[in-house]
Amino acid sequence: MNLILNIAGSGDEIVSAATVYGRTYSLFENTLPNFGVNIKKYLHKWAGANLLKQNSKLEVSELQY
Repeated sequence: MNLILNIAGSGDEIVSAATVYGRTYSLFENTLPNFGVNIKKYLHKWAGANLLKQNSKLEVSELQY
């Protein structure tokens, strides 16, 4: 979490795949919004780039086997 908060702060945005693992999901849904970080989710694996804006600081996806 410290790494993410060093990259993104209040008013910034993280673009994330909707299919992330449990602890990552919990971090994005419950913790980061308390610090003012907005999370945008995408379903299609190539759609993340379309959601990036000037205040987007990080794009997250996790490889699932």
